[in-house]
Amino acid sequence: MDSPFYMLALASFLVPLHTHSTFRSTSALFMFGTDSLAEQIQRAFPQTKVVKTLNAVTARIVVYPQEVAGGDYHGFVSANDTDTKVRVTDLLRSFGWIHILDLGDFSSARDVEAYLLLWLCLFGAMNTGMLNIKIMK
Repeated sequence: MDSPFYMLALASFLVPLHTHSTFRSTSALFMFGTDSLAEQIQRAFPQTKVVKTLNAVTARIVVYPQEVAGGDYHGFVSANDTDTKVRVTDLLRSFGWIHILDLGDFSSARDVEAYLLLWLCLFGAMNTGMLNIKIMK
């Protein structure tokens, strides 16, 4: 448990998780384990409130979302604890996030972590990390 994310989980009651368990190289795709990193951290520290969010967003966009398209795109949250999701959603809104989609419990974090693969393709095609997506129906 040398990961700084585990250390963060030990030191805090509320952990918005901005990481993933997916790795892509030019020739292979690796999924680490059968569940998300969020699920693993929650199991390791059951008293900690963990929320999966913004794992495929450039760090600058996390706190300055309006710098891309005026912030008119989506962020996602996944967690088992509804009250904690509300607190993290409020935190994101305080940064200027407009659209935050609740994807449900931690099982949705598995899919969100895999979104990094698309983000990496977009980053390569657009030659910038200052990007995000908007969900429309």
